[in-house]
Amino acid sequence: MARSYASHQTMLLALLLFAAPAVLPSAEATPASTGLYEPLDIHLSSSRPYTNPFRDVLVSATVRGPGNRTLAALAVYDGSAGWLLRLSFDRLGEWVVKTAAEPDDPALRREFTVQVSPSGADGPVRVEGSRQGFVHANGKPYFHSGDTCYPLLGLNREKQLLPYLRRRREQGFSHIRFEAPYTDARFPQLWPWGRTPDDPDLDRLNPAYFAHMDAVMKDLRSHHLLAEIILENFYPGGGPMRKPGSVDTPSRA
Repeated sequence: MARSYASHQTMLLALLLFAAPAVLPSAEATPASTGLYEPLDIHLSSSRPYTNPFRDVLVSATVRGPGNRTLAALAVYDGSAGWLLRLSFDRLGEWVVKTAAEPDDPALRREFTVQVSPSGADGPVRVEGSRQGFVHANGKPYFHSGDTCYPLLGLNREKQLLPYLRRRREQGFSHIRFEAPYTDARFPQLWPWGRTPDDPDLDRLNPAYFAHMDAVMKDLRSHHLLAEIILENFYPGGGPMRKPGSVDTPSRA
């Protein structure tokens, strides 16, 4: 059995979304080209029945590019009898992508090339050479100024989320900090695992939850805002597996 645990994939999904916060058009055909630093979604499918595709198979990829630059990536099951591999390339030129599965599944074993061309993307943020600030990969200065909105995923898109993102962008913020996975009694529809909060299945994920999160990330990107994602919350009254008020806190004298 492959060691592909739902809790691991929860963190993986969030990290992938942070690294490449966009949803690209779905297509079974293998993409042949993409832009530098732009996210690229590759969909893999198999007719083999898996009792629990989140746990029973581990789908991975080795990505090799110019200068023998080599990267590793994991794919995640997207709930539609397929796996999503999300990549972002940091060098121009031709890259070779090889996918594999553990245990082996010929349908998930692929090899193809991707041509990476210049794009308008600024690229990831890094510490500036003199260590006095931050810059994007292309040298553009980055001013780190964020706002915290823990329940971002629970906001009504038209009435709350979009006005909020527009306002924060107008105010000069660079990123929004929020929780994922996020569970809150006020938003019962936001459940990232299998079944229900009262009867959880922690060996499975809820693809609809992450599809919603993907859409929110797309809205962030369209407003030129990055994301700071809280993967685990250890506050006494919160946390990914706790409901508000479910944890006893010490009384103050």
